[in-house]
Amino acid sequence: AVFAAVHYGDEKKDGLMIVNCESGESKLVELKNSHLTRSAAYIEDTGECFFLNGNELLSLSKKGSVVSRSTIEMQQPGLASIVRSGSFLFVTYIKQDSVVTLRIFSAGDKPVPLALLDFPGEGAMRCTAVGNLVIAEGMKNLYTWHIR
Repeated sequence: AVFAAVHYGDEKKDGLMIVNCESGESKLVELKNSHLTRSAAYIEDTGECFFLNGNELLSLSKKGSVVSRSTIEMQQPGLASIVRSGSFLFVTYIKQDSVVTLRIFSAGDKPVPLALLDFPGEGAMRCTAVGNLVIAEGMKNLYTWHIR
């Protein structure tokens, strides 16, 4: 199957739509936080979805139900990303103190935090996964990890 995740809303209320692109079915998920800018979402071909929602990383099923919530430091509006490489999730966002952070979680129904790295002075960062290579692109530096 092919799935898509669409984040929508305004300054008062946000939601996430999980769409099965083959059947045309969609499920709406109401979010407890509103986002002034776009937030990070990652969706698998199976419909498993991860979404960065203010102070939590949500794990959602293809039916739109919340499987788990992992508490994180509150994010401020700005660039954020979620990528998966093998059994790891890489989540980048800007914390309320304006420090860019990279959190590494085990992937699965209930993500477990494994590492937290702060990058003061970067301003923003996004991650990309290419096979077993994860690239974190900051405003000043480039960081890479090879997953074995």
